[in-house]
Amino acid sequence: GIRPYICKICKATFTRQHSLNYHTLIHKNLNRFRCEDCGRMFRHPSHFKEHCRKHTGETPFLCSDCPLRFKTRNTYKRHMR
Repeated sequence: GIRPYICKICKATFTRQHSLNYHTLIHKNLNRFRCEDCGRMFRHPSHFKEHCRKHTGETPFLCSDCPLRFKTRNTYKRHMR
């Protein structure tokens, strides 16, 4: 598809402005989210939220075919294949 949004720093391309904005946080080295349990820092809220589940044990992704639960959407999707 068409990827009209280009990072001025590394030339990565994106289909949406929002994706480019999200990407540029990497170059700005902004760590906006700090884990209160271990002090680890995160740029992206989704990565921070996923990390916090390591401490809480939260498993929000439930398989509809078996009793297994997952901490991340990716592991859930992998299980469903």
